[in-house]
Amino acid sequence: MSHQSNLQQEVTTVPALIDRMAERRGGETFLIAPETKRQLTFEGLQQRAIEVARQLLGLGLSKGEKVAFMLDNGLFTAELVLGAMYGGFVPVPLNVGAGRSQLEYLVSHSDTLVIFVSDEYRDLLQSAMGQLRRQIKVIAAHPDKDAVCDAIETRNTAAPPKIDKGDDALLIYTSGSTSQPKGVVISHRNILAEGFNTINAYRLCPQDHFLCVLPLYHINAQKTLIATLLSGGCVIMPHRFNVTSFWDWIVEYRCTWSFLAPTIISHLLNWTDPYAEGKGAGLKQVRFMRSSSAPLEPSHHQAFEEKFRLVLIEAMGSTEAGGTFLSNPLPPGERKIGSPGLPHGFEVKVLDAGGRELPSGEKGEIVIRGPSAMKGYYKNPQATAETISTDGWLRTGDLGYRDKDGYFFIVGRVKELIIKSGENIAPREIDEALARHPAVMEAAAVGVPDPYLGEDIVAYAVLKSGKRCSEQELLGFCEREVGHFKTPTKIYFMEDLPKGPSGKVQRLGLAEQAAKTVQSEIGATQAESRVEKTEGTEPKRDFLGPRNPLEQVLVKVWADLLGVERVGVHDNFFDLGGHSLLATQVVSQVRNAFEVELSLRTLFENPTVAGLAVQIAQAQTKKTVPEEGADVLADLESLSEEEARHLLAEESPEKI
Repeated sequence: MSHQSNLQQEVTTVPALIDRMAERRGGETFLIAPETKRQLTFEGLQQRAIEVARQLLGLGLSKGEKVAFMLDNGLFTAELVLGAMYGGFVPVPLNVGAGRSQLEYLVSHSDTLVIFVSDEYRDLLQSAMGQLRRQIKVIAAHPDKDAVCDAIETRNTAAPPKIDKGDDALLIYTSGSTSQPKGVVISHRNILAEGFNTINAYRLCPQDHFLCVLPLYHINAQKTLIATLLSGGCVIMPHRFNVTSFWDWIVEYRCTWSFLAPTIISHLLNWTDPYAEGKGAGLKQVRFMRSSSAPLEPSHHQAFEEKFRLVLIEAMGSTEAGGTFLSNPLPPGERKIGSPGLPHGFEVKVLDAGGRELPSGEKGEIVIRGPSAMKGYYKNPQATAETISTDGWLRTGDLGYRDKDGYFFIVGRVKELIIKSGENIAPREIDEALARHPAVMEAAAVGVPDPYLGEDIVAYAVLKSGKRCSEQELLGFCEREVGHFKTPTKIYFMEDLPKGPSGKVQRLGLAEQAAKTVQSEIGATQAESRVEKTEGTEPKRDFLGPRNPLEQVLVKVWADLLGVERVGVHDNFFDLGGHSLLATQVVSQVRNAFEVELSLRTLFENPTVAGLAVQIAQAQTKKTVPEEGADVLADLESLSEEEARHLLAEESPEKI
C-alpha cells in the first residue's frame, strides 16, 4: 500500500503516470492482443504515446481538442486513447453500435476534428457525416495495427503541452435511451482517482492479469485500463467479448479477474461448462469476477458462482461517477447478493423528494460525492446544474435504500418508477420475480399510461435457449411472487431486451414502445367486442339474463360496480360504463369468489358475462368455490373451451 500511496502523491496526470510506469516496469508486458499475439511493454507504451501525441500535433490539433475513434478494442485502440491523453488531447469513444442519427449527433456535438475508423465501420461513419458542415479528417485504422496517418508531420518534435490534473482527459457519452446522449467530461484527476479506488478495493498488484472484454466506449473499460496501468499489471484486450473464447483467454493468459456486464454473465451461463471441458485447473488463479454496468439478477449471481465456482463481486457505477461508487468487498468481507454493496471511494446517501437524508430502510434517490465524479456535461450547463449541487453532490437518478449494515439496494430509476393507483412500484422487483422462473433469462417491467390507474404494468421477457413458457403461466407465476396488484397486465416475449452500451436495459424507450402497443391492442379488442348494430356488423342481441349460478354471480358483481339495474350476459362491460380501474376490481372479485387467476387482459378480450364465464370455467381446476357455483364448475372444469361455450350457450339453457 505504501507503493500506491507514494504513487498517488507523485502522479496527478495520465502523462506523468505513463512516464513513471515506464521507469518502474520498463520491459514488463502491459498489454496483449490475443487475436494477433502482439504485446506492448510499459516502455513501449511510453514510446507509442509520444508518437501518437506528435502525430496529432502534426495534424494541427491544439491542447484540449477532440480525437474520436470508431474501433473495436485492441492494442492500437489503447495506444490511441492513452496517446491522446498524453498529448493533452481528449479522446472521444464512439459507440460502434449506435445508429446513424445518434452517431451524427455525437460527431457534431463533440466538436471532434479527427476520427480514426476501421474498415468495418467506415460506411456507417460516412453516412452519419453526410449532413455535417465541419471539416473532419477521417483516418483509416485497425484495432491492433499502428494507423498510417497521411499528410502528418511525423518528424514533429515539438514537446507536448503541459498537462494539469484539472484538464479534460476524456469525453464519453451516456446511452441516451429516450433523448440525445449527454457528453460526460472526465478530468485527469477524476480518472486517476477512480483508478486508485479500484486498486484499493480489489487489491490489484503487478501479478494481476485483467481480461478486458467491455468496449472502450464504456466508462468501466476506460477506468480499468488506467487502474491496471497504475497497478503495474497486464491487460488482455481482445477485440470484443466472444463467448466461445472467453474461458480459453482466461486460461491461456492466466487472467486473475475480469469485468463483466450482466448480459455477458447471461451468455456465459447459457454456454458450456469450462470444468466439463477440462479447464478447471486453468481457473485456479482467478481471484474474482466483477459485475457492474447494470443490475444483476440475484438468481443469475447465484447460478454463476455455482456453475463456475468463482467469486462474483457485484458493484455499481455510472459514466457520471467516472466509474464505480458502490461495491461488495472481496472475501472474507461479507457479500450481499442483490446489493451492489458499500460505498466505493465515494460518500453515498439517500434523499427524499425534498432533499432530506433518509434513514436506513427508507427509499429515495441515491446521491454521491467523490473525487472521480465528472466535471460536468459537455456544452450543457443547465443539465450539469440539475445533476451536481453547489456542494458537489451528484444525483444518480437511482432509487434505493441502505440497510442497517450500510449496504445499498437499488429498486429502480426515479424516472422509471411505475405509479399505479397512486402507489409507487419499483420495476426491478417485478423483473427479479419474473427472472426467478426457470424458463426466463431476463425481464423488464414498464409502466404504460392508463386513464384510470394513472399507469398500468406490462413486461417484456426473454426466454432461455431451448425453454418454453406461455404468457398465462408466467403471469400466474409472477402473481404468486409479487401479488395481484404488481403483476403485469400483459407480458411480451422478445429475442433480446434493448440495451445501451453499458448493458442497461433501455427501459424508458421500452415503455414508449409498450404504451403504443398496448393502446393499439386494447383499442382493437374493444372495437371488436362491441355489438351495436352498425353497417357491416352483427346486429345487437336481445337482452338475456343469467342462465346459471356462475353467471348470476358475475351479473351481480357487474351491476354493483357499474351502478346499473340490470346486466345481460351479452352486454359489453365497457359499453355499460366500465373502465380500467373498475376492470381491476372485477378481476379481484372474480379471484376472491372463484379462486381462479385471471389477468386484466382476459376481461378486455372477453368483456361480456357469457365470455368471462367460459374463461372462469376453463381456469377452474380442483379449487374451492362458493357453494352456489360449485355444481356448475364441477361439470365445467374438465371441458375444452368449445365444450364450455356450448354448455353455457344461449341455445342450451336447459342443460344447466
